[in-house]
Amino acid sequence: MDWKKWAKDFGNSMIGKPDPDRNMPDVAVRPVSVITADLVKIQEDHWWKYAFSREPLNEKFDDANRRNLMQQAIACGRKYADECIQKYGTSDAKELAKAVGLNVDYPEQPQNGRRVLFAEYRDPNAVHIYEDGVRRGKAMLEKEDVRKSLGDIDLENILLSHELFHWIEKENENTIWSRTYELELWKVGPVKNHTHIACLSEIAAMSFAKKLNQLPYSAYVLDAFLDYGYSPKAASALYEEMMADDNRSPSRTAVKAPAEETEEEDKNVRS
Repeated sequence: MDWKKWAKDFGNSMIGKPDPDRNMPDVAVRPVSVITADLVKIQEDHWWKYAFSREPLNEKFDDANRRNLMQQAIACGRKYADECIQKYGTSDAKELAKAVGLNVDYPEQPQNGRRVLFAEYRDPNAVHIYEDGVRRGKAMLEKEDVRKSLGDIDLENILLSHELFHWIEKENENTIWSRTYELELWKVGPVKNHTHIACLSEIAAMSFAKKLNQLPYSAYVLDAFLDYGYSPKAASALYEEMMADDNRSPSRTAVKAPAEETEEEDKNVRS
């Protein structure tokens, strides 16, 4: 079993469309407090390998390109966060969404219940924040050791911040760097084929959310944290991948879930 490929398919929860029917890998399930305590130590610009691993055109880049593009995408997200704060006088995503006319609602789950999804932007001006996943995250934040790592955060605000950036991209698609940067796939005489790099939008959105919410760590940490609410095993697999991508050793601390909890976990992933 290639657990790393499985984690990639399951994860990236802010935008992910995982395959819930894929068999779970045999990984050690860590306490959520261990996962958060370790992941918040990864510097923002060290997430490039993880971010690009979700990019369909990842093989077109070498590590130097990936690092450079990561830095530029982070700067793009910060720039637009600063501009929003200056223009509207607030860093609160809910207030910003109201100011720009975004329609935000809070359905219980996505209509397609087979997707592990916590929020999404839908063109032209709608954002859905899915309360089932948020509620599970809030329950974990009640644990003192988890709150010690993540701080007193507003999950809905962070998720909304991320989706707000995607609206900003749409409104500024001809000028914003995360959209205007393109990769040349081929050239035949004067004819060229260029394409957008999807992961740059995600990196910038994570940076935007980090800046608005004054997080001392990358918002990518929430990929594993929020997945834990549905599947501790899936989150632990993501955690191992994230740690390996930053050349860190995962903690050996593990928990053994009773059989009934494992059955419930499977039901959560497949529901």
